[in-house]
Amino acid sequence: MHAEYNANGLRRADWLVGDTYVEYFGLHGNQDYDVKTTAKLALAKAEGINILPIYPTDTINLDEVLKDLVDMPKEQENEIECR
Repeated sequence: MHAEYNANGLRRADWLVGDTYVEYFGLHGNQDYDVKTTAKLALAKAEGINILPIYPTDTINLDEVLKDLVDMPKEQENEIECR
């Protein structure tokens, strides 16, 4: 738990794929939501967490955005979790 960015311990990503947390920031552009987005990304950076942010504009090109996850090693294929 991070005292500044996750004081209540409730921040979570949408999916865990291998060792990468994937977060869909679907309300990007909403001022209140963007503040939370910035804090979540700062938390990931502060804790050394590998995070892949996805924004609404990314949905038209998900193959490119997710290319590193699609090419994951076979042994990690079954390590996809919904959060």
